[in-house]
Amino acid sequence: MNNSNAFIDACKAGDAGALEQMLEAEPSLVNCRSDDEMPAIIHATCANQIAVVELLLARGADIEAKDAFYKGTALGFAAWHGWADIAELLVERGCDVDGMDEDPSPLALALDDVDGKLAEEGSPGTTEGHAAIVALLERRGAKVLGRIEAQ
Repeated sequence: MNNSNAFIDACKAGDAGALEQMLEAEPSLVNCRSDDEMPAIIHATCANQIAVVELLLARGADIEAKDAFYKGTALGFAAWHGWADIAELLVERGCDVDGMDEDPSPLALALDDVDGKLAEEGSPGTTEGHAAIVALLERRGAKVLGRIEAQ
């Protein structure tokens, strides 16, 4: 297993101790990507590992890094998953509330689950979590760009 794969695995597992050791030895890992070109910060976000997201940001992770397939940022993935605490952390740390013009935007994704569409797509989030993200992003003036089509 190469260092990037081990780092990504530790991000998903929430192993902050291992991450600290790996970053001490190889600081550039903070922005590494998995084989599918998904950044470490997005893997940590998807795994609901807020402490890891915080660690990565403190170590200089690119808060606006996008994955290669969906072209989404960590905020967009937090919105899709319904992880309100991570969304709040990212917004507090200065991320673009529109997800660098993602389509659908983070606000659109959160609204889609309030409407029940994301549960059909497999989002693990709750309506409450998504509603909290909607409120957060609306307070910050986020735009609605794109919506998931009803099936």
